[in-house]
Amino acid sequence: MRILQSASIVVLFLSLFIPLSGIAAEAIEPPYSNETVISDNQIQKYASSEIPIEWIYPDFYDAVEPNTDTATSGICGEALSWQLADDGTLTITGTGVMTDFARVRSPWYANRSKVTAVSFPAGITYIGNYAFYDCDNLTTVEIPDTVTAIGMGSFSDCDTLAEVVLGKNLCTIGNSAFYFSDALAAITMPDNLQTIGTYTFGDSIQDVRIPDSVTYIPEELLMLPSIRTFTSQNKTQIGYYTDEHNILFYGREDGTAQLVKCPRNGVKSYVVPDTVTEIGAYAFADRGLYEISFPDGLSSIGNYAFDS
Repeated sequence: MRILQSASIVVLFLSLFIPLSGIAAEAIEPPYSNETVISDNQIQKYASSEIPIEWIYPDFYDAVEPNTDTATSGICGEALSWQLADDGTLTITGTGVMTDFARVRSPWYANRSKVTAVSFPAGITYIGNYAFYDCDNLTTVEIPDTVTAIGMGSFSDCDTLAEVVLGKNLCTIGNSAFYFSDALAAITMPDNLQTIGTYTFGDSIQDVRIPDSVTYIPEELLMLPSIRTFTSQNKTQIGYYTDEHNILFYGREDGTAQLVKCPRNGVKSYVVPDTVTEIGAYAFADRGLYEISFPDGLSSIGNYAFDS
């Protein structure tokens, strides 16, 4: 074991030319690639790891003429219809795939501030892009088990959305699906979830449960400063798993692991497990770590791993 006090950590990471007993302070790739894992397929939205175009060009969707239609019922898919009641409940009926919308073109957009609850039918399979964007009085959402994918920005900018229950057969959450929904503090991801898009959640998220089925976690989620805990039920230590400090690891079949991220959990002193050969970029950044013990098998440390 090698132990560093905080002063030593600063010296080590301010100079990338000073190795620690053969440990090179170098950038390492995370345990996932930046390949596109979500296509533009309508039913299965496997969102790209690229930044969504609307965050690069913020006027892209804002330039679309807003939907000013104040109708309270209509069609929102080939076999789906909708109706907004006086009590603020937006009821979707029917089966199958919901239409994709631009930011301001959902058929209930002009009445979005009246929407306080959404009722989904058991037969819906896909929630369209930007379907409930900017529904700022929507407080809770329960996604039925028949939904396999949530589209890009579906519940983004929902300022009062504080509780989301995801259906057990959900496989994909699209890019920015809950971005800027700043009342959402915790999310439990279902066991069948495979893909999480970029910028899916905003910096209000504090507690994240990661199912064994997830093979890719975007860096944007890992970097959220609000996260207090990562939790996982993975006991095999292959793929993503967590320890008693809620620190996130990515384990390999050869028994080695990468320490991916330490949440803002108040840990001041930490012993890195012997199985860890890599510490990821920004793994302990801005975490106030005072003392850390490295295993002899540690071979690389990512950029800014202990940045403050």
